[in-house]
Amino acid sequence: MVGHRDRDSSDTLAGSANAPRSLAASRLKYATLIVFAVVVASILLSLRQHRLETAHDMARLYDEIHHHRQSLWRLQTQIAVGLRPAQLHSAIERAQLQ
Repeated sequence: MVGHRDRDSSDTLAGSANAPRSLAASRLKYATLIVFAVVVASILLSLRQHRLETAHDMARLYDEIHHHRQSLWRLQTQIAVGLRPAQLHSAIERAQLQ
């Protein structure tokens, strides 16, 4: 068992000599991980912003289409009210479209 203890103590001494290297390596790993997480978070925020802008554009275009349809319906109603069948028949006969 004495040899076993000597081996353990020599491993700990060798391990403590490598401790600054492993500490620096783990710090580098953590720094890399943090940088990677920040990059991924930035990309996700950018995608979210793009999605919100696209949804806003879609809503604006929907409203614009809706207003154009209302204008079209209003014009069609005015045309229908303004036309009288008798006047339409006489206009067709005058133009000789039959």
